[in-house]
Amino acid sequence: MKPSPASTSARLGGQLRPLISSRHAPGQLRQQQQHATNLRGTAPAKACAANRLAAPLPSPFKSAGMASGSCTQPKLTAVCLRRSTAVVCAAAAAAAAVAPAAAPASPSASASAVAVGWLVIAGSCIRSLPQILRILKNKSVQGLSLTSFSSELFCYAVSVAYNLRNGYAFSTFGDTAICAVQNVAIIGLIFRLGSVPASLKLGLSAAFAAFGWWLFCGACPASVLTTLQASSVVLLAVGGRVPQILLNLRRGDSGELSLLSCALSLVGNLARVFTTAVLVRDPIILASAGTQAVLNGILTWQTISTARRLGANPGTTPAVQPAT
Repeated sequence: MKPSPASTSARLGGQLRPLISSRHAPGQLRQQQQHATNLRGTAPAKACAANRLAAPLPSPFKSAGMASGSCTQPKLTAVCLRRSTAVVCAAAAAAAAVAPAAAPASPSASASAVAVGWLVIAGSCIRSLPQILRILKNKSVQGLSLTSFSSELFCYAVSVAYNLRNGYAFSTFGDTAICAVQNVAIIGLIFRLGSVPASLKLGLSAAFAAFGWWLFCGACPASVLTTLQASSVVLLAVGGRVPQILLNLRRGDSGELSLLSCALSLVGNLARVFTTAVLVRDPIILASAGTQAVLNGILTWQTISTARRLGANPGTTPAVQPAT
């Protein structure tokens, strides 16, 4: 039987197709491989971009168990502590370098610094008042770090004694003395409303009394007082502010910490940087004011974040955790 033209054409086409395609196979193979590579590279990139878009906005808080991936709470606390220490060291070094190199202040700048100094003292009279009133209103000291306020009181006492020993004007350090008195009141409220052991209350009270007598009765040598003032720059930061910052991170909120008190502290620190640089030119005091401004800025940011979150979710309440 004679094959039809159509079947003959189909058979020849089937035999010639592999030969024709073999001439173009290398180019087509390379194109297919390149296309597959592009697809493999594009898919993860799109997935990563989608993940970044879906990720939550940064927050100053990371409560325990809420970290994503491998970023656990201990790692977060360690990172925050390292970054806080780096910020403290950088601010202290910058302030110490700027103070001696500054040019003599003009009479108008000195007069302005004196006026700002007295304004800072006036503002410091109500610096901790919002915090005290909030504690009394809520009958709670949740979120307040006893370590933080005790370290502050220690450093404030050293700073006042150092300024008095060097004969600096009261307008350059009066706010520190006033803040020390207010810290005593807050510590007393923590003793009364917090779960603080009686032995710790007695021990801290006796230690503060003995230390104050040693500082202000002339028993402390001038060289030792200078060393204490220099070390208080780091102590006030690491012992006074970083514990409160880390406590806020562990809790996921700022608790009963007052936004107004934090904001007043930040403004006072910034003003004190100016007055110290113009009038006193003491690198130790300037470093202390600079580091406190940075850390009080972090606390202000945390309290603002808590206020916004509670405003968006009126039914939520801060987590309960004893004062430490």
